[in-house]
Amino acid sequence: MGEPGQHASVGSRVVDPSLRKSTRHAQSLLHSDGKAFLANRYPKTRGTTLSWHVTAGNIGTLLAPLLMPSIIATYGWRAAFWTLSALLVTTTVAVAVWLPSPWRGLTSTNDSADQEGIGFWSRLRALIRQRPVFALLVAGSVAAGGQGIGIVGVYTPGYLHTSLHLSAISLTVILTLLYAGAVVGPILMGSLADRRSHRGVLITNYGLGALALLLFVFSGKDILSLSLFGIAIGIFSYSELSLRQTVFSDYLPPGMSRAGFGVFFTASQSIGALWIAIIGITVADGGFRDAFILMAITFLAAALIVLWGTHKRPATRDNS
Repeated sequence: MGEPGQHASVGSRVVDPSLRKSTRHAQSLLHSDGKAFLANRYPKTRGTTLSWHVTAGNIGTLLAPLLMPSIIATYGWRAAFWTLSALLVTTTVAVAVWLPSPWRGLTSTNDSADQEGIGFWSRLRALIRQRPVFALLVAGSVAAGGQGIGIVGVYTPGYLHTSLHLSAISLTVILTLLYAGAVVGPILMGSLADRRSHRGVLITNYGLGALALLLFVFSGKDILSLSLFGIAIGIFSYSELSLRQTVFSDYLPPGMSRAGFGVFFTASQSIGALWIAIIGITVADGGFRDAFILMAITFLAAALIVLWGTHKRPATRDNS
């Protein structure tokens, strides 16, 4: 057995594939039920509500890689797993105490078909065949190539370090600003969507996100430009998911919110994993510039798909 520090050095690379699979499965269940509950409970401010939910997840995603390696290096893998387990148990107890049976008061009108199983599969097939729902699922599968977590957050550090050869200080500053945008961006865009238009803000976000990605990769080594466009990437790339969730929930019919979000996250996570490989191959064959151009193209294509497949809505539907 090696020292804790030796284990920490490979912490991000050696993970049991079965553990990753089970973790993704658990996360997908939490995401779909959580999003459905929030979208139903706050129909008039679901843009803001879902954005806060995504932002909380972004903060955890950014902090975990900073916290866990230090615990592994100091106390070993077992202590790190105990720490994660304690956090999960605490969260479970808190949800059970503060939100007891959140669907109990909604069963008469909300998701009753989900719970009773009346024509569930036929309704699910009919839901997916609806043009707006299908368009948003396809748009999400395409836009996954430019999303923050999984794509931008993975390849941007590599671009700054390997391609531009920036100093450690410059790289840290740019990434810090990008991650700051990732924290505040979804909240700002979600609030704007509630005040203006869910669909319109999503389409605008796609356009601005594509522009930010292109300007970033064509900025050369100018630290100021990279910092400014890095903030923009953080805002728009990390806001895409919550905005698309908001628009998606607007089109869900009564009684199908949980099933709809289940399909949403199944499609998003499956295609998202594929995009990581596609972008990686692009970096290997054509370089980081081609990869960022491809990311921008995915956002522009998603905007066109949403324009084609959805329509303006006079008001937010309470699909609870």
